[in-house]
Amino acid sequence: MRLWALLCLFLLVPLTVYAGGLSSNWGEVIIDNLEPGKSYNLNELASSPFKLVNNFEDAVVLNLQVLPPKEEELKPGYKPLEDVSWVDVQKEVKISPQGQEIVPVQLSIPDDAEYLGKKYQLWIWSYTTGKAIGVGLKSRIMISIVGTR
Repeated sequence: MRLWALLCLFLLVPLTVYAGGLSSNWGEVIIDNLEPGKSYNLNELASSPFKLVNNFEDAVVLNLQVLPPKEEELKPGYKPLEDVSWVDVQKEVKISPQGQEIVPVQLSIPDDAEYLGKKYQLWIWSYTTGKAIGVGLKSRIMISIVGTR
């Protein structure tokens, strides 16, 4: 009876196993000395542009979302960027099998003295949908704003 149950279980398991994943060159990015009232292309300010890599054998569609970090995710001295509208990132990216895409990231800091001398942290969350098993990654962005104008 046990042999029959194992055989049935084996037949119910899909024969295709998906291996692969996502990767990015932006694990953690730190950008300092930004000014209120200005917009920045973070791909130009970072040491390299925001690149997402599809290591799967199939094309993937990634959703991208800007998120404030939870308190336990904050690096010392940083506050969560609660107004994620400061960051403009493409909402969806399709990447071919074993392909990569450079994703533009724009940051606009409101022109308000209350932001002077502050440090903020945010996530860019890139994730798949529509698959049996979702895959995602978070890229940590840390910014600091100048203390005086």
